[in-house]
Amino acid sequence: MNGSGQRAARTALDAARSSVEDLDRAASPEDAAACIIEAWSSIEQGLQALAGTRALVGQPLLRELRQRELLSLGEAHTLVDLGALAERVRAVDYAPTTRDRELTHAGLDEALRVVERGGKPGIGHVAATPTPARDDAPPSSAAPLPHLPTTTASSNFMGRAVVIVAALAVIGGGGYAIYAMRGRPDDLRRGRAAYAAGDRLTAVNAFQAAAGAHPALAEPHLYLGRIARESGNLTLANEELRRAVALEPDNYLTHRELASLLLLQQRPDLARTFYERAIRLKPEDRTSLGYMGCTLLLLGQAELANRFLARAGAGPWTTCVPPVPVAGAPAAPPR
Repeated sequence: MNGSGQRAARTALDAARSSVEDLDRAASPEDAAACIIEAWSSIEQGLQALAGTRALVGQPLLRELRQRELLSLGEAHTLVDLGALAERVRAVDYAPTTRDRELTHAGLDEALRVVERGGKPGIGHVAATPTPARDDAPPSSAAPLPHLPTTTASSNFMGRAVVIVAALAVIGGGGYAIYAMRGRPDDLRRGRAAYAAGDRLTAVNAFQAAAGAHPALAEPHLYLGRIARESGNLTLANEELRRAVALEPDNYLTHRELASLLLLQQRPDLARTFYERAIRLKPEDRTSLGYMGCTLLLLGQAELANRFLARAGAGPWTTCVPPVPVAGAPAAPPR
């Protein structure tokens, strides 16, 4: 980055710093949302100056910086999250949380760190070997429910989230079959075959090799994220799947797979954002529609959830819905 670009980036981040300071003083949700949007806009301008172009915005901009090794993986993840937050707070009924404020601070800190390096490469990421496998809860059959209470206990939430993700694991291979039809390098074909055969170690080695040889492809990171999630290494799964989203933001599978992980991490509000993106990219994807319905049930939005479940039709996602009460059956005693 040349001197004028760095000065422009610093000027933009000075404006972002002012917005973050205003965020700390914001008393109303509306003011806080406006400050977050302004902060992200200024940070984005700073990153554009770093990249030397104003033609890219959002995730394509972050992907470009990541491919040029000007962002570390951790920095990219934080900034992807902040960009998603800036979109989310535009909804008139959204009230920014303490976590949202902390994320805005973190995003500014990461952007400042990037600019202060003056265009020098960020620290890369080396994928770790997944931890030993754990058993997911098996999916259970259930009939649709016309409504769901607006409050859900945390223990029930986690139980349902695990059932949802377990069901996703059963059908997830269908999405990856799309990739199998593409012409891909030998490492990817070897990794897919090993994964299908249950040989995770060979699969991980093959997909890591493919990721190194083809850094612009999301597919290796989709598989690595999925394997890490199935092995219980949620930190690594999060890193790999966010990398996949950053690399191919127009691929509905990257958003759908990240959403399933976020459900397992008890973050349905953010999972909803990524299911929305998957559906925008492929409106007819029944898996995204069905699990969007499950996500909305977990958020207590039963009426909207039932619309998505109706659009999706029958499928494994119905495992997230409690059974319909039998007429005349005694009610459960209060707790």
